[in-house]
Order: sequence, then structure tokens, then C-alpha cells
Amino acid sequence: MNKFISQNDTSLKKKKRRWKPKGRQVEDKFYEEVSNLFHGTNFKRDELIEYLHILQDNFGVLYDKHLVSLSTITNLPLSEIYEVATFYAHFNIVKNSETFEPLKIVRVCESLTCELFGAQKLLKDLKKSENKNIKVVPGPCMGRCDVAPTVCVGKNYVDNASLTSVEDAIKNKNFEAVIPSYISLDEYKKNGGYKISQQIKEGKITDKQIITSLKDSGLKGKGGAGFPTGMKWEIVSKYSGKKYVAVNGDEGEPGTFKDRYY
Repeated sequence: MNKFISQNDTSLKKKKRRWKPKGRQVEDKFYEEVSNLFHGTNFKRDELIEYLHILQDNFGVLYDKHLVSLSTITNLPLSEIYEVATFYAHFNIVKNSETFEPLKIVRVCESLTCELFGAQKLLKDLKKSENKNIKVVPGPCMGRCDVAPTVCVGKNYVDNASLTSVEDAIKNKNFEAVIPSYISLDEYKKNGGYKISQQIKEGKITDKQIITSLKDSGLKGKGGAGFPTGMKWEIVSKYSGKKYVAVNGDEGEPGTFKDRYY
């Protein structure tokens, strides 16, 4: 593998240059693993987060040496890759990795509600059972305030968690997500779901009727003020120019969660 494309024999003879690039160096073993994993991929800068998901799904965590290899393969700065990987709580970076043991992350939710239900003590108790295969860390709100405290064991959420229930999940290797019973899209649409959306698409409903439907639904903003959405849209509709709808589905506090059935 040619690691130093910019450093050829001719350029080295012209003047004294560094014989290796700055920063962390690519290692053949890890480069090969990443290269094989992404074989045939047409890399795009805006899909970096997907590449990180693939790495973590395959190796369990994001090993630093794999990230160095990903930087080389995608031609993206390592600093940029680290910036994205460290921003999201569910990416687990393991630094200075010399051995590759199967590693599972246990996250204890530390949101306000989980704190009130003993999350800190649970975190402290679970820390005692850490080993080379299990790492226990605090995690941001998981949106499960009604079943606090919540602990995510791998991808499996243990609700109303206790030291015993979490340890049992680890012991039984229940690391995968449990998919609950849900309504299929076809069933939802059959029972009237997206009916108004379809009418809008087909031009069968006017702007005024859309706003009336919003008002009738009682839909309100979840930012704290509880402002009626229909009224907000009605006000905005009276202004000229292009309109935009900004949707934020990432709120992590009980005040928002309790209003989810509005």
C-alpha cells in the first residue's frame, strides 16, 4: 500500500523533506479492514455519518485506527471525522486500541427524569461490573421518561432499570434492540392515516382548509409556550414570499415528553 503519494523519490532528492506525513499514521492491518468493509463504495462527504454507523455496527465501537484509515480512504480530514464521531453520544470511540476485544457499551440515561429515579446510583453500581468487554457510561436523554430510569445495553433498552435487570441483560447477552408491536404503514393508511396529506397532494383541499384542520386537531408547539400550530400557520400565511417549515424532533426534557399525546 502506498501511503505517501505526495512523497516520491524525485521530490525527496530535491531538498530535505520529512519522510512521513504529519499526524497519526495508517497501519496496514486496519486500512485493509476498512478498505474491505467499504469495497466498491462511492464515497460522499455528506454520508460520513453513515460510514461511521457501518464501522460501529461491524466492529462494535469506533476504533481510532479505523478512523485514521477511513480518513485516508475518504480523503476527509481526521479532525472532521472525529468532530462528527464525538458529537453523537451513540458513537463510541476507543483510543489507542492495541487489542480488539468484543466491546459492548452500557449507557445509563442521565436526563432529569432518570436522575429523579436513581440513575446516578445505578450508574455508580454498574461501573463496578465493568470489564474489558463491557464499558458503562452516562448517556443523554433517551426519550423514555415514562419508564425511568432507562439503561441502553448495546442497542437494547432496559426500562424501569435496576442493577439486577441490567446485569441479567448483560449476562444473557441481550444486546440487540427489541422491536415492539406496531401498526404497519398500510394499516395506518387504511384506517385514515395521511388522508389529509393525500388530499393536499391531489389538490382537493385549500390552504384555508389546511389551517382549519390544524386548528381543529388541537396541535400545539412543544417548546413550552404551547402555541397553537394552526394559529401560527395562519399568521405566517398572511406574509408574502416563500414559506419554510422547520421540524425539530429532538427534544430531551419531561415537559416535552408529557405532551406527546396532544
